[in-house]
Amino acid sequence: MIVNRIGVGVSKETDPDVAIAEVLHSAVKQAKLPKVNWVLTFFTPAHFIHAGRLHELIREQTNCDCITGCSGMGVLSVLGEISSGPGLVLMAGYTPELRPLAIAKYQELEHSAGVTQQFRETLENFGGEKPLFFFFPDVYQHQPHNFINMFNFLKNHPSVFGAGSCNDGSQETSIQFGPDIVTLNGAGGLALDGVPEFSAGVTQSCATFEEPMFITETKDDLILSLDGKPALEVFNEVANELGFSNLELAAQQLLLSFPLDPEQPVFTGEGSMARHVTRI
Repeated sequence: MIVNRIGVGVSKETDPDVAIAEVLHSAVKQAKLPKVNWVLTFFTPAHFIHAGRLHELIREQTNCDCITGCSGMGVLSVLGEISSGPGLVLMAGYTPELRPLAIAKYQELEHSAGVTQQFRETLENFGGEKPLFFFFPDVYQHQPHNFINMFNFLKNHPSVFGAGSCNDGSQETSIQFGPDIVTLNGAGGLALDGVPEFSAGVTQSCATFEEPMFITETKDDLILSLDGKPALEVFNEVANELGFSNLELAAQQLLLSFPLDPEQPVFTGEGSMARHVTRI
């Protein structure tokens, strides 16, 4: 009888060699995977400069090129969340009865095939019947509705789950991993054909509070005033109104939200892009 095995590892180490050794020890050795069929990994902005090295080490030490994943503001595992400093999580799978495909695409030239078109062609060629697809597009240069429309018209009707690939918001840059490539501001994903049963859920992670405000003064990446009032004063008022006991706790729970469509803004959680308050 074939038994599927999946392992997960997490590391807060800065050194890429040490971080990869730590996550692979948990995800592969401790999970007793006889072989690695696919790898899914996520990392924080502190690992941006190591991205190529991380990818290289994963390929070398797992003997697997079915690799995907992306950068994010933070990473999450059963051990908790890492939202500041270096963080790396890695999931490795031994699933011999499933057919996996890791993907990473970017637009090479202005008039070459776009990312949406490349994904459509790749997933159509992958085939299968309702494959499970984990998807991680860059949040800065791609429009979600383009991907949604594309997925809705694919002949194999994939079940799509995922999240936006980003950094800490200080630069409009994200990184994606593919089988043999590390891309900037592209999109990555993992398709699994043959999954007999799965369950998934989605929730709106935040709700908007109070009326929308204009950013009236900034300096570099700092918001100094909102509607002409000092931003810190506004933040304090909101935090007090919601019953937060201190600023540190409030900064962990309250997000800044910006309309996804600035020309026709919708001030709801669904119509907004949320960002952590990084400095107070």
